[in-house]
Amino acid sequence: MPRNRGPGINVDIAAGGPTVSLNNIQRLREAMKSNRCSLSDVEMLLASLKWDLVPQVDHWQQATQLERSRAETATSSVMLLRNITRAIASDVDWREAAVEKVIESVGGICRWVAICLRFNFVGTTSPFARLGRSAKVAWNVYTTVLEGLLVADPRIRLALLSTPEFADLVIYLWTMEERGVPITELELDACPTTDLLRTTVDPVESGLDLLVQRLAAGQGKGSMFRFLECTIRRIRQACKAATTFTIGYRRLQDIFAIIFALLASSVSSRVWILLRRLDFARETMFGIIELASKADDLSVHTLLRPILSLFQIVTIYSDRTVSTLGGLLANPTLRELYLTAVTSIPPSDEDASQNAEEILRVISIHAVYPSLIVHASNLREEGRRYIGGDNPPLLTSNFKMTWDSFSHQVSRFNVPMQMVDSLTICDNPMCLRWQVRAETFRKSASRQCSGCSSVVYCCEECQKEDWNALHREECKSASIFYTRTKSVLLTYGHRTRQFHTNWAAHLYGVIEEKIDEARSKMLPGHTNQEVVPHFDEKQGLARNGITFIPLRANPTVNALWWNVENNTTPQVWLKPRVAKMVEDYREGRFPPDVRLMQVMFAIGIHYTAMLLVAARKGEGGRYRGEYGIFRLM
Repeated sequence: MPRNRGPGINVDIAAGGPTVSLNNIQRLREAMKSNRCSLSDVEMLLASLKWDLVPQVDHWQQATQLERSRAETATSSVMLLRNITRAIASDVDWREAAVEKVIESVGGICRWVAICLRFNFVGTTSPFARLGRSAKVAWNVYTTVLEGLLVADPRIRLALLSTPEFADLVIYLWTMEERGVPITELELDACPTTDLLRTTVDPVESGLDLLVQRLAAGQGKGSMFRFLECTIRRIRQACKAATTFTIGYRRLQDIFAIIFALLASSVSSRVWILLRRLDFARETMFGIIELASKADDLSVHTLLRPILSLFQIVTIYSDRTVSTLGGLLANPTLRELYLTAVTSIPPSDEDASQNAEEILRVISIHAVYPSLIVHASNLREEGRRYIGGDNPPLLTSNFKMTWDSFSHQVSRFNVPMQMVDSLTICDNPMCLRWQVRAETFRKSASRQCSGCSSVVYCCEECQKEDWNALHREECKSASIFYTRTKSVLLTYGHRTRQFHTNWAAHLYGVIEEKIDEARSKMLPGHTNQEVVPHFDEKQGLARNGITFIPLRANPTVNALWWNVENNTTPQVWLKPRVAKMVEDYREGRFPPDVRLMQVMFAIGIHYTAMLLVAARKGEGGRYRGEYGIFRLM
């Protein structure tokens, strides 16, 4: 059966179909108001909404008299669509035939609604009737019409969600403005356009793919940018101008659901790049802070949900995650809001407690970076006043455990920051600075390999020496690997690696006695040079968190190369470098006060850093990391 959807599709109604006039529309209006409409009335009304009757004009003044007459009839017909959907929902005898007629006309309906919205027609095209009528009135009326069609019948719903003109219409409604402000509903519990867009992007429905396709290509290169820009402005407006906290909270959660759907679509990376360019995280943070001013003591804890949603969105892609989280945690008002919300959680609200725990876990996962440690430490210190004061709040045992774990982790990483003030790390295993403690004057510090960016040297001499010894064979493979994992490695840079190298050495000094005690019990008779302690940062400082890799029984590098077969990033070209480091250590070629250890750090959600570190004891018996080999797992 022909369907009136658009160019390329048969748009003709059968010959001899009913004619439509304003007199007929008036009769239909009266019939539908009194619930006396018939199938022939539905056919007559839909005949005025044919695709090929839509005026192709940019300004209403350009329309001919015939186009004006058709538009007057069609505008009145669109307003009567709500009566048709009510009749269909009431299960009339001609329901099946009416549904099919509506499905045939969805393209024309969407085009006529678009025309009515553009020219601000509501019920009539009369200029006098439009005087003083705001764009929000048209926005509200036609959104209600489309919502009625969506809920009238599942088949109509499917037809609409698979029609490009409907997707264009949803985008247009979402980006409508009045006096430079996005049009939205901030006085009632439900916002029709937000509900319309949520229905379109719902994973259960079929409209998401078509919507992102129209955003990416169908309406020009700036369509996606404009759509997301309006989305962010809606967040700020909902949080600031909502008449009540509940309304603002609901609008915010609905918009988060829309953003999550877009980030799960086929254009997720483009969406994330544009969100970052539009400063989504910062704008949303200030929006949540504004919304908090409307909350009372009984509702402030519910803000943990949008705070968690914000943190989850910025961690979906590893690119810029650390700097973005750092910017969020650097805001003392957001930290205070989090702690206030935590201490306001009712004992019976397990969901809020779980949200608070998950926020801490997100922070903990990324607290291995120097740029976040200061802010995480501030949160920890401020939390002592809220959580560990004289009158501690009633918190769940699970949250207390999560908070204690977070506090211990931050304290473990809170080493003196002067250890990373300057980049002194050198990837030449024969560097004189640590091999023989020579006070050799070197020039041109911090020379990074221009071929692969994966190694850095303290001077030109070390760069040449390592090139001839090892890096010549590594550089090509390392360059390919760097390109493939650039988004992660840009975050985990050489300065962060230096911090972790120094922190691992600091850790060795803190638990040196525990290491010696555990080694003597687990591997009696082995010297320091015959074992490598392995430490997983997530397991804490307990002695049972330390394992040992013996070098006496297995002198090959495979002892330090765990799960290569199951590792998606094996970096096998590093084996000669690791083998040389292990062999020099086992054979006593390093100074006697150098210790080798292996440490694992979670970097982000999906990756783990494995560091084989050479730590040297310096003045005052304090260890400092001098050399480390980094692997990404």
